[in-house]
Amino acid sequence: MIMANNINPPQNSQEGISNISEDTISENNISEQSETKENTKTIENIKEKQFKQLQKASYRVFGKNKHSAVKLCLWTKRSIKTGEADFCYKQKFYRSSCGVTAHRCIQMTPVFTKCNLRCSHCWRDHQYFSREKHQWDSAQEIFEGSIEAQQALLTGLGGVPHSPTHLTEANAPNQVAISLEGEPFCYPHLDELIGLYLKNKFSVFLVTNGTFP
Repeated sequence: MIMANNINPPQNSQEGISNISEDTISENNISEQSETKENTKTIENIKEKQFKQLQKASYRVFGKNKHSAVKLCLWTKRSIKTGEADFCYKQKFYRSSCGVTAHRCIQMTPVFTKCNLRCSHCWRDHQYFSREKHQWDSAQEIFEGSIEAQQALLTGLGGVPHSPTHLTEANAPNQVAISLEGEPFCYPHLDELIGLYLKNKFSVFLVTNGTFP
């Protein structure tokens, strides 16, 4: 794990899902044979079957090219529900130095569709990692889209017991964990994306397999 924060940025610094149009997603009441065929249809950079599985897992896919996603972290939800009685290790170790709080953290990936490895111990579904050339969203689009996706997911916590103060604060995130799925260095504008988060006073955690020089 690599960490950067808005206090001392490097000198070279660089659970819901968004709706897509009805003509993109096949009707639910189709036959099994037809559904199997539809599962191979490409929705930008992903297959419809993959999209449905991500939806079931409470990912929110965003961006016009559908290669980025946000999912509410377990600890973000716990922190909001308990008024910060529960929180993650990042808050425990980095709150004093970087101001990290679990309820204001975005868990996201700029590229869940790609990884350069196929590790046998990895729990992710390798069959959906693509080696095909992608159309990429810009770093600005992903930066803005990740915040909007997080805010949309947070609306689901308003109907369960929670701390109103922490839910309000969570809608103004100030740290991001770039992890979740895929290898972030497969996104060609990662340095620019991290730079945008730092410029906007986010602390940044980056999880990578470390194989990119």
